[in-house]
Amino acid sequence: MEWHLRVPPVRGLMALRAVAEAGTFTGAAQQLGWNQPNVSKHLQALETALDSRLLHREHGGNRLTEAGERVLEHAVTITDSFASLLQELERMRAAEHGHLRVAASLTIGDHWLPQVLMRFDVAHPQVTVESRVLYGREGLRQAAGGSVDVALVEGDPGESGLTAQKVGEDMLVVACGQDHPWAAKGSLTLEEFTRSRFILRERGSGTRDTLDHYLEEANLAPLEPELEVGSNHAILQMLKSGEHLTVLSSLTVRDAQSSGFLVLLPVRGLNLKRTFWAVRAPQARNLPAADTFIDFLRTSPPDHEPVVPTTPREERSSA
Repeated sequence: MEWHLRVPPVRGLMALRAVAEAGTFTGAAQQLGWNQPNVSKHLQALETALDSRLLHREHGGNRLTEAGERVLEHAVTITDSFASLLQELERMRAAEHGHLRVAASLTIGDHWLPQVLMRFDVAHPQVTVESRVLYGREGLRQAAGGSVDVALVEGDPGESGLTAQKVGEDMLVVACGQDHPWAAKGSLTLEEFTRSRFILRERGSGTRDTLDHYLEEANLAPLEPELEVGSNHAILQMLKSGEHLTVLSSLTVRDAQSSGFLVLLPVRGLNLKRTFWAVRAPQARNLPAADTFIDFLRTSPPDHEPVVPTTPREERSSA
């Protein structure tokens, strides 16, 4: 039979389920918030529509007939499906409204998040985002404590009880100023890399933590920098006239590389690609606006690929 030929007696299905669960018409009326005559009326209308007796009405209670048992299965499915539909629609509405608190590490917060927030505001104008930029470790602590809804961090979150979802990636790159003696080398060996003079981000920063982690995985000792600086911009300025190398995010160095004063030196045998994570505490897992934001992050990955030269500078200049 075509679905559109008969109007489903939805109230009758509700009445049947309520009577089956409560055991009595009085209990069914209380469960539904109806009066008892309405329960009887809609149940009788259901029996008429289906041309089947669904209940044995007895003094000690009510017992489903064989047909009633079958109809009850469908009644449960239909009423549960409708309840699920209402929840889904409510979640869809909530996903387009609300206030979201986001913490981001310095690299993400300075070099990826601003562009994402501008596009997100256009796509989802009813969701307001409050963002703060801080150390990745502090972002994780605030997410765990409920001070923020989402923390955007680099590398392994490493916090039990937190939900982490991959939203992007970048890579750490080794760089020097254009007047550095090694600027024309094109690439470095591991030995050259480990014996270089460095200006690095401070311990506790996401960049430094990731670097130390990869060096440990490669069975290399941590670097001992001559200077530790808490600003990516300051490090880049210091490279212009110095004798040092640095290790920073590819997102951080793109502008400096494009301007010509920064040279990238890939290290042969060392992979420094890292993952960006959106981290949520348990209390924020069912926050629809957070789901919307994280899904948007995944569709707006950072442009992290550096333009790594394949030939030394002297060869390029003479070409």
